Amino acid sequence: MDGTIADTQPLCLAAFQAALLATGGREFTEDEIIAVYGPSEGGCLRALVGDRAEEGLKIYLEYYQAHHQRICPTPFPGMRQVFDLVEARGAALALITGKSAASLALDLAVFGLEKRFQIIKTGRPEGADKPADMRAVLAELGLRPEEAVYVGDAPTDITSARAAGLSILAAAWAPGTETDRLRSLGPDRLFTAVEELAGYLRENLPRP
Repeated sequence: MDGTIADTQPLCLAAFQAALLATGGREFTEDEIIAVYGPSEGGCLRALVGDRAEEGLKIYLEYYQAHHQRICPTPFPGMRQVFDLVEARGAALALITGKSAASLALDLAVFGLEKRFQIIKTGRPEGADKPADMRAVLAELGLRPEEAVYVGDAPTDITSARAAGLSILAAAWAPGTETDRLRSLGPDRLFTAVEELAGYLRENLPRP
């Protein structure tokens, strides 16, 4: 979701800062927050404010819901058309994210994407295991790794997909994406615009 389907990063950081100011007693920098990314929001807050994490998560989700429409009202332009194309070709859509089920539900509701995905795997406070989630999705869909492809914007998406035996399409269209880092990891393809991904899928997805 974050950085691939929509530019939710500014919203996530603002919600973290609101929660941390209330529970940590000071302002945290974006670098301090990003440094603990990996677990879901509750795990990140636990790393920063310890036993006040549950209180912080409540504030985080309240802020996230209250400001979602203002800060991040829509997915990236063209993303809905990508989903339409995938569905028209008869392919399944799965979503794997490190964020919590609670914040993801808010994203899906605001974007109107609640019914787009056949399978959803969310993050955990103790940390994500995306290769395991990818293998679980394949098993649930009855697919071999060569019958699927993963799209992600982070370096860990590339390494996770490789570990699961999946082809990886790197999404480098969000502001602040580590494009050079992604390219250095050798994804199967790297796209700097959603339209490039759509064109690739149009050419390569088999018709029903």
